[in-house]
Amino acid sequence: MDFQVINDIQLNLFTAALLEVFFAALLAKKEFISFSGKMIRNLTILTFVLLLLEALSYVVNGIDSEIAFIMNYLLNLLLFIFTPMLASIGVSYLDFKIFKSTKRVRKRLYYMHPFLIVLPLSIINIFYPLLFSIETGNIYERRPFILINILVLYATLSYALHIVYKHRKNIDKNIIYGLGALMIIPAIGGGIQMLFFGISTLYASVGVATIATYIVIETVGTTRDYLTKVFNKTKAYEYIEFLIDKNIPFSVIMIDLEDFKQLNDEHGHLQGDIALMQFAFTLQAIFDEDALISRFGGDEFLIIFEETKIPVIESKKALVNHLVAHSNDKIVQNVKFSYGYSICTDFKNTTAEQLIVSADNNMFKDKAKNKNYMRRKTD
Repeated sequence: MDFQVINDIQLNLFTAALLEVFFAALLAKKEFISFSGKMIRNLTILTFVLLLLEALSYVVNGIDSEIAFIMNYLLNLLLFIFTPMLASIGVSYLDFKIFKSTKRVRKRLYYMHPFLIVLPLSIINIFYPLLFSIETGNIYERRPFILINILVLYATLSYALHIVYKHRKNIDKNIIYGLGALMIIPAIGGGIQMLFFGISTLYASVGVATIATYIVIETVGTTRDYLTKVFNKTKAYEYIEFLIDKNIPFSVIMIDLEDFKQLNDEHGHLQGDIALMQFAFTLQAIFDEDALISRFGGDEFLIIFEETKIPVIESKKALVNHLVAHSNDKIVQNVKFSYGYSICTDFKNTTAEQLIVSADNNMFKDKAKNKNYMRRKTD
């Protein structure tokens, strides 16, 4: 095994490890519930697998044994079959970020045309070597028809860049840069690998492009509230739609802090911000991993809770009250809140908007009770 092959294997393994960390971070941030998040997830997983397959093919290449020969052939066949799917997923992601329509992407069959072109060629290659062959001594060799595979991939990337250019006036600059990176970096990496046989840069460049695209595009409109660090309103809607789509029963809890304007007026906005952060921290301490906590408005929080038992939902309110009352901050100790919820078990006739409105209405009923109680207490 020569020095260049060792370098290629190391590059692939390093990129795979980087993608593994990237995937874990996105999983923790619940980034895979939106359509664009799913595309990033699919691109990350496929790139990770192809990196390992290619590294393994380098290991077995040149080992003169029957098992190594079979492995070398199968590994390269799988690489040829599934590599076009990288372009398909990338263009699907690009299309969605520009047009915001999953229906449009599905109508275009997730841009699977490169895969559908290369798949028959890969099957034919089993009987007649068009794309590649494994020669004497178990050595991988390219065949002339490999250019068709390359042309199909570059035609797909060119089409994607054409879409970006055509609609550039209606796209945010950061999105243009991110989508450009997703297309151009792999194009450069693939070009280097084709021109200089033995240098492996295609899959590593796709991995780098995926991470760069996520950083430039998906973190521009962050899914976290800047102050409390819980999720924002957009993520809450996405998560509700995700649970409805997957037929997972859940509840939507709306919480509104009482007399928050008065708190700001009496103690200042800085203290008000501290109260919001402390309250968000309390919610995070009470609700476990089966809940998504979001700041819905100024002093409103929306919680999507994978629980439908009313006693459990009600018990969370008592826990919030208890922790707030025992806060180390005297101002936070006096924070009161209204609490309302709705439950989703009907997935065909329910929308995110209906659930939120219902929870909001129930929260206002609770607010009315609290206000009446306070008035009676001071009468």
